[in-house]
Amino acid sequence: MHMLVGEIRRHPRWMVLNITKDMMDWQFSASPDMTQAIADPDIRNTAMRVLCERLRMNEIGRVEMPGKTARIMAIGRHEWEPGPPGRGDPC
Repeated sequence: MHMLVGEIRRHPRWMVLNITKDMMDWQFSASPDMTQAIADPDIRNTAMRVLCERLRMNEIGRVEMPGKTARIMAIGRHEWEPGPPGRGDPC
């Protein structure tokens, strides 16, 4: 799954966090065999790193790819806390 996030001034900062948390809640509930969620943002993408950290994802490594160095972020099913993060939380 890929996600495109527009300019932050066009929507409240908490919206991206809430939408991403909803997507991950759905992924874990719809796929009972899924053991973890993984993201691979570019190491230069600070906003995505912060978002992943707000979702309690941990960096588990880096991978050199054509055009970017990916920061591999992951969270296991047993670490995931379903439900909304709380409106107004900045990401």
